[in-house]
Amino acid sequence: MENKEYFKVIEYIKEQMKNGTIQIGGKLETERKLSEKLGVSRPSIREALKSMENIGLIESKQGSGNYLLGDFSKNLTESFSLMLLMKQVDYVDITEVRRAIELEAYKIAMRSISDQQLKDIKSCLVNPLNERFENEILFDRSFHVAIVKATGNGFMMNIVEPLASVCEELIEETLKKATIEEREQLAQFHMQIYLGLEEKNLEKGLSAINAHYDLINQLQ
Repeated sequence: MENKEYFKVIEYIKEQMKNGTIQIGGKLETERKLSEKLGVSRPSIREALKSMENIGLIESKQGSGNYLLGDFSKNLTESFSLMLLMKQVDYVDITEVRRAIELEAYKIAMRSISDQQLKDIKSCLVNPLNERFENEILFDRSFHVAIVKATGNGFMMNIVEPLASVCEELIEETLKKATIEEREQLAQFHMQIYLGLEEKNLEKGLSAINAHYDLINQLQ
């Protein structure tokens, strides 16, 4: 497909989003209509739509059509994973980015966190002595994601979710080689992070976040 045809389709969809003709969940025009309206061949339309699907802009439903999705997290997860495989970054780099985002997210969440969001974070607290190992991994991810979710910042969430997905293997390996005392220490940091939010004690929470990620770095 020639670049001009590809961009013609992309720009048309973007223009529809700008003027409100189509919104998240909305159905795109059929390939035939797009081809006729834009003067672009059907194969070129299909290739452009496939490209948009690959980046999470649209979703293709068999027998139904194409819908505006706007979910870019899968594409970011794959990109971050490839960066790791190509050794452009390592887990230390990713952990430091997660730390930086979580510190800022904590400050934002502190200002407006709801009772329900506090409950959601509290529900992710675990005692390593009483919890199955696989649940411990799951709750660790959920805990950190819930803090960022409490900010209401969709852009942060679109970055943190893929980072958390990429770090699942790291978290599992870290917890496997950690002693029970170190796992209990990590759980205690989670408790302090939660209590900081509950008590509106910013210094307490930020200190616990830094201590948590310092220990993670030591265990890597």
